[in-house]
Amino acid sequence: EKGRLDLNGEASEKGVSIQEGYLRLGESQIRLKGRYEAGKSTATNRIEAHLTGVMDLAQAFRWRGPSRPSLVGRVEVAGTLHGSTAQPAWTFTADGRDLRPGVAAFRPGNLELKANGTLDHARLDHLHWVSPQGDLEVQGGWSRQTQIQGTLVGTNLDLDTLGRTLRLDVFQGVRGTLRAQVKGPGTVAAAGRP
Repeated sequence: EKGRLDLNGEASEKGVSIQEGYLRLGESQIRLKGRYEAGKSTATNRIEAHLTGVMDLAQAFRWRGPSRPSLVGRVEVAGTLHGSTAQPAWTFTADGRDLRPGVAAFRPGNLELKANGTLDHARLDHLHWVSPQGDLEVQGGWSRQTQIQGTLVGTNLDLDTLGRTLRLDVFQGVRGTLRAQVKGPGTVAAAGRP
């Protein structure tokens, strides 16, 4: 795919500073500002970066391989990375309107996502999908010391799609509510993995 990369920054023995970075690839574009300060070790090396942009989901799925995209549309993204290079902290948000699912039975909807973490843990603060077929909200987390834990809440869910998939007419015109708690496998430490 054709693209464009522009970088405006400085490099020295003390580190690298990017005042403005711009990447455009197809319909996706990302802007980046940041700096890296060299220390005497990875514990004292410092990084700070801010990223904003628009991601074309069909294009992103094509990068992954020839499979059909799960969602089609454009998503605004933002992220940060800061701290030591040995243990950086990150944040990520995504906001998409009128996204079209790859499965024809599901109607277009809006997506909001907010997450944060480090190399040792990740937290999904908010994943919210809203469409005429209902609302889904997911929250959860993972760390090296605890199990994966999550909560799924669905409200005003249109069960007609489920009924058509299962070939059961009984769900036609029925709406429902779903609440689920999910706990994943044991910790990485308990499994003896690094």
